[in-house]
Amino acid sequence: MLPRAVMTKCVKVLVDVHKADKKIRSEWENYDPSKEKQELGTKSLRCTFVLQPMAADFGEDEATSEMIQTMRALTTDGMSFSLAASWLLLENKLRGTERAKRKAFGELMGSFFNGTPRPREPLIPSYDLPMKDQPLQLGAVHLLCVSVLHPRDFEAMFSAIVATQTTTKLSIRMQIMPVEAPVYGHWWKWLAYGVFSKRARLNSSVESLALASIGSMTVEDIDIFNAVLASDHPEEHIYRTSRGEIDERDATLKAGARIRWELDDRGQPQQGSRAVILDLPVTSVRTFSDDGKSQWLDAVVPGYGRCQVQRKDLIFSQSRAVNASPNGLQELKNCLRQGRNVRVGWIASFSSGGRWVFKALDT
Repeated sequence: MLPRAVMTKCVKVLVDVHKADKKIRSEWENYDPSKEKQELGTKSLRCTFVLQPMAADFGEDEATSEMIQTMRALTTDGMSFSLAASWLLLENKLRGTERAKRKAFGELMGSFFNGTPRPREPLIPSYDLPMKDQPLQLGAVHLLCVSVLHPRDFEAMFSAIVATQTTTKLSIRMQIMPVEAPVYGHWWKWLAYGVFSKRARLNSSVESLALASIGSMTVEDIDIFNAVLASDHPEEHIYRTSRGEIDERDATLKAGARIRWELDDRGQPQQGSRAVILDLPVTSVRTFSDDGKSQWLDAVVPGYGRCQVQRKDLIFSQSRAVNASPNGLQELKNCLRQGRNVRVGWIASFSSGGRWVFKALDT
């Protein structure tokens, strides 16, 4: 694990590269090849350097406040990355209170996943490289889930993934000990919601998912998983709430909005709990069990999970958002860890017939 001072320097490098990227792009926009004094001779070669997205891999280092705020600012500003990778463990000062942790974790998820399509910045100079048309802002996202993650963290993570429009490739590595087996049921439920549910199929840009170090799946886990997949109203199914007078809707939560994040088993705010105030607008908020008149609504807020939000702070979408990757999840890999080596145990692909085809790979 890197010392905090070294991590701060790493974050500074990201900022410096972003500034250099902007400067280079500006110079190319103003470049006039007709003013070149020396023309390229016949059959001569000229080397052209292409500016491509960098990788932001924070390895197995704690997420600091500087790292979170920097990644959040850079992605919001439109900077593209070939890879964004992080250990989902907040530094100690961000875990001082549960409220502080919720806000920091929500902002961390917001730096990787966003419900607004963000195409990758064009290559500078323009160059015909073999790549997918209109690639998204993050080439791939890799998350390492540490053993200290609370079940609420899984909920927060997949509430952001379910409607993300930032990447098509996602990989998740688990570090859950056998003694924590009960956590797996919660994990499978939220994995089903975040990647396989009806909402994910309509709204998520993720096409390829790799799962590493995942433990066993019990019959009970399978039942939980399948029930989420089969539900036409997955939010109401997961939280066991009644059908609303108004169907589930997507909305943008305004900057400055207060969210009640700490709810009891009945979905009511905990006595004495302080609301989290959002610094930036949050898109792809999903309301559910809406009676059409209450001031406070139940909602799945990306990066926070189930919360209560005020109706006056919501801007409801008039039409369903266009998915930047309308194909949905097409490939699923199960990666097994052996010491420092990682191998693919099996791979599943979505066939044209609408069925998953599983293939065991040679070890």
